[in-house]
Amino acid sequence: MKIKITASFLLLASLIFSCGDKSSKKYFAIPKNNAKDIQYEALEFDTIRLKNIETSYVGFIKIKTDTIYFVDKKFKWVFVFDKNGIFSNRFLGEGGGPKEINTGEIVGYESLERGHFFVGPGNDCHIFNQNFEREKEYVMEKANKKQKNEGIKNISADMDFIYTLSYPKLKLKNHKGFIYFNVYSEHPEFNFFKTPEDYFKQSRIIAKMDLETGKIESMLGRYSPVYSNYKNLRQFSLISFDITEKGDFYVCQEADSLIYVYDNNYTSTGAFGYKGKDMDLNYKTITSGAEFKELYKDEREKRGYYDWIEYINEMDLVFRSYKKVGKSKKDGLQIYKNQILIADVNVPKNFRVEGYVAPYFYSHAFIDEEKESIHVLKFKLDGL
Repeated sequence: MKIKITASFLLLASLIFSCGDKSSKKYFAIPKNNAKDIQYEALEFDTIRLKNIETSYVGFIKIKTDTIYFVDKKFKWVFVFDKNGIFSNRFLGEGGGPKEINTGEIVGYESLERGHFFVGPGNDCHIFNQNFEREKEYVMEKANKKQKNEGIKNISADMDFIYTLSYPKLKLKNHKGFIYFNVYSEHPEFNFFKTPEDYFKQSRIIAKMDLETGKIESMLGRYSPVYSNYKNLRQFSLISFDITEKGDFYVCQEADSLIYVYDNNYTSTGAFGYKGKDMDLNYKTITSGAEFKELYKDEREKRGYYDWIEYINEMDLVFRSYKKVGKSKKDGLQIYKNQILIADVNVPKNFRVEGYVAPYFYSHAFIDEEKESIHVLKFKLDGL
């Protein structure tokens, strides 16, 4: 069975859910009907190649000021390049020394005002100063740890221990002494197969952690009304988010064409967004774990969905990447200024905006392990 998710359905679902569930009003505002002001029909890319390093070719980049960091997840090394891709240094590596990191793998990284923050696969957190000297290590402290150890059976959606980091699309964001990261639940008593109705209505999507103590302060957000009205979108249930310098959230959910906006208290302040071009939304119905394992990869390769969101503070721009039909050689990138769509352009497959070093916007890392190559794309938006 296939269900086609149309733009009209998305809007109707939001309106119905907002009127029918009082609790949803805190999380989902009625979307604005913003006018388009298309200023860019295409982007021109320059290529930066990150060379002369020994790496596992499993990793990601982070842009900080005018520096490109390539984080090797397997070897636990951090390679430093200037904005033009010229290699300058390598830090960390696995170990217990003061300039090493003691973890099985680096699964996430965020830059801090004072240095660097890393997360490992066991919820282990590592803080280093600007010179990559260890300052602190701890394991995330979850408020419901005691209940977990006692085998609590009455699970509720606000219990932090039932959630795991969203490894397939993990983003860490540092804001005013807290680290925020996206999560989902695989708990046996609370997941999108056993309890789909409760899961998609009540599940939290972002965790807020105290940077100094590792204590989970609160669990934030909900799934879009689209998921509550149609519960078989399990293969497209990951979320992406970003936070502005003021502390506002922009949240992107894979099966929803809308971008949701929240203040620092995670109260809804608006919604906006346009459907992407050439998206195959004929999603298959998946009702069991066996079907999920069988169809997950194929569905994500063939269908369209909204993939990634990045806010650039310096330019007050929102970039949202989305997947086109599987046979397309391109994906899509939308650019919003003041919540007005100013561009919806073709970009290379799997393209995401990662950061900004004036006057260029930089992509994430394109990694080809077979060819042993890593490159980053950059582009300008003249006139802004």
